[in-house]
Amino acid sequence: MLEQQHYQVIDQLSSGADPAARLRAAEQLAAFEASGEITEDDLLGLLQSEELAIRAHAILALSGKKSQKATAPLSRLFVESNDPILLQELLEAFCAYGDDRFAAVVLKRIKKPSRFKRAAMLLRNRLEELFDGQFILDQILLSALKYLQVSGFAKPGKEIKALLEHKDPMIRLNCLRLYDRINDLPQQKRLQELVTRDPHPLVREAAAILMEKLQP
Repeated sequence: MLEQQHYQVIDQLSSGADPAARLRAAEQLAAFEASGEITEDDLLGLLQSEELAIRAHAILALSGKKSQKATAPLSRLFVESNDPILLQELLEAFCAYGDDRFAAVVLKRIKKPSRFKRAAMLLRNRLEELFDGQFILDQILLSALKYLQVSGFAKPGKEIKALLEHKDPMIRLNCLRLYDRINDLPQQKRLQELVTRDPHPLVREAAAILMEKLQP
């Protein structure tokens, strides 16, 4: 159970006078966690904080433990938040788990990047409404593809296929890497188009490598 000394350090994490003070607070919290003074349940409670720095610390700590209890709360937070910074923190946490338990919510978010929130959350997250769906998607897409690459996810859908047309070459490249990782390659005709027409050399090279894998 969190005590006054813990709350004082937690407060410094979000409101410390300078970066050094906030870093010391993060290190002290990590020490409390290592000693068992701050428990897994305490960290789950901190996911509800209104302060991004506190939530981000809890996300990092729970993913470092690969907490089973945190799977549902982290998934729910990813679905409900429109804060691109928090979504990035969550995707990094998902990568730390290293499996596909979050793949379904990530794919849904790619398909519908801007989420409506429950009435009880509207006031707290009012600023998030400034971000439209395309802005959110642009901020998280590369990290989402990298998570899917390490997750063992094996069912690309139309959402992923469409990314081969994305304006950002790094998105196209990581989309091809995802297909390679799950061994479910695009059709040869589509790869040939990328080899001959894509303006970015890394995308052309990746498509050519995948074409070679299609050869009998």
